[in-house]
Amino acid sequence: MKTPRQMKKENLVFLAEQLQHLLYLEPDDTWNPGKKWDAETLSDIGDIMHRFGLVPEKKFSPFAPKAAGPAKKARRR
Repeated sequence: MKTPRQMKKENLVFLAEQLQHLLYLEPDDTWNPGKKWDAETLSDIGDIMHRFGLVPEKKFSPFAPKAAGPAKKARRR
């Protein structure tokens, strides 16, 4: 899974435009801040995230402690 920080600025802008159009642009090309969303909207958001590589490949916790590597020796001064 890619993170947004790994994306190029142009791709982030395009992603934001895609989401903005999905969430607020009506079929008649008018902007509507009160546009109604439904389950299909959520599915479409998931599809957009997938196209940009922002969907995890497997279930994991971002808060799980990372595996400890070998202990480092303290430097003497």
